[in-house]
Amino acid sequence: MCWITPTPRWNSPTSHNSLMQTVNSFSALMPDARCVLRPLPLLFLLLLPVLQACGGAKEVNPEEPEGIILTEAQFAADSMRLGQVETRLFERVIKANGTIEPLPAGMAGVNAPVPGLIKAIHCHNGQVVSKNQALVDVGGSAVIDHQTNYVEALAEYRQLKSEFERVETLFNEHVVAEKEYKRAEAALLSASARYNGLRLKLLAMGFSLARVEQGDFYPTYTLKAPITGVISSLPIHLGHAVDQQTELLTITNPSMLQVRLSVFPSDAALLKPGQRVRLKRVNETKVHEGSLTAIGVGINAATKAIDAYASLPTSKEARFMAMEYLAADIIAHTDSVRAVPDEALIKSDADYFVLVLDKQLNDRYVFSPVNVSIGRRQKGYTELLNPTLSGQLLAKGAYGLDVSR
Repeated sequence: MCWITPTPRWNSPTSHNSLMQTVNSFSALMPDARCVLRPLPLLFLLLLPVLQACGGAKEVNPEEPEGIILTEAQFAADSMRLGQVETRLFERVIKANGTIEPLPAGMAGVNAPVPGLIKAIHCHNGQVVSKNQALVDVGGSAVIDHQTNYVEALAEYRQLKSEFERVETLFNEHVVAEKEYKRAEAALLSASARYNGLRLKLLAMGFSLARVEQGDFYPTYTLKAPITGVISSLPIHLGHAVDQQTELLTITNPSMLQVRLSVFPSDAALLKPGQRVRLKRVNETKVHEGSLTAIGVGINAATKAIDAYASLPTSKEARFMAMEYLAADIIAHTDSVRAVPDEALIKSDADYFVLVLDKQLNDRYVFSPVNVSIGRRQKGYTELLNPTLSGQLLAKGAYGLDVSR
């Protein structure tokens, strides 16, 4: 038979009753066992944790706040900061591609007024030339023939002019018939036309008429620069045969360039002369400022776009070249919009979120993720299309935070 004589005192009646129930259960399971549990304090020590657990202990579950919780230590480590939705000026930008072209008076081709052969070349590609500077000498039999024909035409013109004056006097005195007068007049007009045509050609070649009339012919004539600029094309060589249709060289004035922009017809209504244009070369980050000068009124059949024209900056450092390609941003107008820094946005799948501050508990910040609709992005800020969003939000350091939980 087994018996237990409890001697310690318990502060809690509940603990004492629990112990006695455990001992009674043990005795019921082993009614015939002969054992003496001594010393009793050792048994109590072994059962003490069970008794304490079964006692009147109370479980505490403090309620955690809902949302994304960040500590001040995280703020300092990731350089986070709070902010608000800001009002900023956003530009309405129209994208366009452009090509640098000379103004109509900024490019000139040089042609030979009379056929001949290239006898001398006084310039080279890329050379800066001044207006009326000698470029190319052209000679050949055609040059001599024109001077010969001019002298003959001059002699014939003078003779027929004298004859016409004689016949005109007789006609006024009713000595000759009107038919003879008309014949003399027609002959003079024909000779005058031939003489003046040859005279103009000699002047175009730069010849002195008085020298040619005296029989002192020029073996060559010199072509001169019609404008000041840079020789951009020179596809000729010595001995090259040329005629009126052959363009010997091209001169471009680098200070008289413009940009031809291709704009979608749907954007044409937003364009006005004087609007700012930002220009940038391909594979270059530097931006140059120009302004819109003209807008076309028809669609270009080749590009299916509207042609608009913009001026170029006059900076010598830019060194723009004809037929160079540029990317352009036309500033149509500016809008006052609500925006947040790009660093405040969190992208989750196809959605964007910002973290709005709910409350601050000691050294902790509790945020709620708010889904937002975004618009334009400019200069580190993103336009918000949510009109009711307000309050403090995480303006920096939101990137990388998980809002899907």
